Amino acid sequence: MMGGTKSRGVINTRHILFIVSGAFDKLTDIIKNRLNHQKIGFDSRAESSDDESGSLLQGAETRDFIDFGFEPEFVGRLPVRVACEPLSAADLALIMTTSEGSILKQYHRDFEGFGIDLEVSPEAIRKIAARAYLQKTGARGILTVLERIFRDFKFELPSTGIRKLSVSEDTVENPGACLDKLLRENLHLMEDVHREDIERFFQHFLNETGIHVEMDSDGMEAIVARSNESNLSVRSVCESLFKDARHGLAIVMRNTDTTRFTLSSDFVKQPDAVISRMVVESFKTPETAEPNE
Repeated sequence: MMGGTKSRGVINTRHILFIVSGAFDKLTDIIKNRLNHQKIGFDSRAESSDDESGSLLQGAETRDFIDFGFEPEFVGRLPVRVACEPLSAADLALIMTTSEGSILKQYHRDFEGFGIDLEVSPEAIRKIAARAYLQKTGARGILTVLERIFRDFKFELPSTGIRKLSVSEDTVENPGACLDKLLRENLHLMEDVHREDIERFFQHFLNETGIHVEMDSDGMEAIVARSNESNLSVRSVCESLFKDARHGLAIVMRNTDTTRFTLSSDFVKQPDAVISRMVVESFKTPETAEPNE
């Protein structure tokens, strides 16, 4: 562009292949009206099935595209026209299992990233394909159906210790109920994961403060219960409990030369009160301390 004026160039399109594609919604109605222009009766007003629509598109002519809204000059430059048949449920199942960019394979990789082995039965694949077919959006319908099935699984399973997810027809039909059942059947794994999370937090706390903290079994259960009630992770609960407690424990450690503390569920219920009591006790000399009964 020179002097604010756009310069135009000429492109030789002799060896350029232009490919134009689209759904062309309602084009079948235009074709049908043309074919039935002089027909009167029930058949001329019947709804077209998918098979009939496919056969109608095979007979599309230039005038149909012009009536659809294209400029005659544009249509004239597209001499070769091919109508694609709608994908069947069997086609969609084949796409899920054999195509290189299969969205189902992507879900396999996603779950593998969480250490979870995803296994989908052939019956479930056929059911997924059948539901995707009803979407009438081609292969895009597969993503819609799979996301509905796996959305909550992807959110819930990574923190549970569950290492295998088997998808059956029931899972496709009612993913929420199957997820609840899977979680109930693996509560013991979740308890192990929660315990490991708590121990990792205490190790981090020790590295930061030099204070060794342990929880008795009741305290562990109380932390997990708080996590479930508040819908927070176990680590978040621990961070909240020990945010201010570290200062009090540091005072107790300085006054008593104690570096190891075992806390109970009382601390989880009333962390400030428990730490305050420990601080007060740490300032008492052996002479002023209350005698043990």
